[in-house]
Amino acid sequence: MPARLVHPAGPSDPSLAQQVSDLCREAVEAAGGFLVPHPEEHTIIVVFGGQQVTITVEARHH
Repeated sequence: MPARLVHPAGPSDPSLAQQVSDLCREAVEAAGGFLVPHPEEHTIIVVFGGQQVTITVEARHH
């Protein structure tokens, strides 16, 4: 069963953006892809089968 997102309640809790990034990372690795470090926060580069995709998770404020 996939991990559940939790609402950050305390200062040591991971942000929602970090939780989503972690879930993406786990899914990509489980699917046989791999990640290349990206210098921007909450951004990952996914590489699979000679193709590359950049994913950025942004927090939206109301």
